Amino acid sequence: MERPVQDPREGGAFTRLFRGAGYVAQGWGFVFSRHPSLLKLCLLPLVINLVVFGGVAVGLYFYYGDIVNWIWARPDSWIVRVVWYLLYVFIFLLVVLLAYVAFFVVQAILSAPFNDLLSERTEQLAYGKEPPAFSLGFMLKGMGKTLVHELAKLGIFLAIIVPLFLLNFVIPVVGPLVFLFGGFYVSAIFFAYDFMDFCMARRDWTFGQKWKTLKQNRALTVGFGSALAGALLIPVFGLLCIPMAAVGGTLLFCDMEQSGGFVALGAPGPATESDGPQAEQPFSD
Repeated sequence: MERPVQDPREGGAFTRLFRGAGYVAQGWGFVFSRHPSLLKLCLLPLVINLVVFGGVAVGLYFYYGDIVNWIWARPDSWIVRVVWYLLYVFIFLLVVLLAYVAFFVVQAILSAPFNDLLSERTEQLAYGKEPPAFSLGFMLKGMGKTLVHELAKLGIFLAIIVPLFLLNFVIPVVGPLVFLFGGFYVSAIFFAYDFMDFCMARRDWTFGQKWKTLKQNRALTVGFGSALAGALLIPVFGLLCIPMAAVGGTLLFCDMEQSGGFVALGAPGPATESDGPQAEQPFSD
């Protein structure tokens, strides 16, 4: 095993928060400083992210006006036009929010196989864990399970973020602040889920088991997700961070696993070859 066992759960909440944020940088360091051979696995997800982002941006630029006019054509009366402009701004913000969600949903679906391979290879290099033998049945089961989990995750995200967004127009001053900070916090949690999920899915965890892990390690996971959410606010650089986050999320998850971080949750420690498949199960259902 190349990577020494270290327990990221040590220290207080703020220490764990900043340590979790550091795993995004660890992803960069692991690829560029220690395993540049992983760069070829990062290239295709990066191209996919750029294409999807460009497609969403171009579509928004060229078709936004048509969307508004389809909903309500610009009126001739200047009094009614004031209301129309307010609606124009509201729809613009709503479309931007939906485009933001659509970008991450589409890029996650298209780049998931490549990020999963990158995560798998990271786990093999850092911890000496060989990937499981190929099984068509397990693969098909995993695809179906992942689809269900992704739809459930998207539903939960929209159920939280849409009401937060509507606060912008319901409560002046306070509403936008709640949306800004609340939206950032929610995004951080879901980003942590996304980029730790490669490891959790390979262990065949249930949807509830995944969220229980994030909840029990909130400071670490929110720190990791916050660093990524902040990086994604920076044009181009944020897109470069997405494959690195797959590496960083793998390192974070496996560091917790190697240090027995899931034992307290009713899970066994890291599995060995002699443990057999049952040792892969983190919780008893």
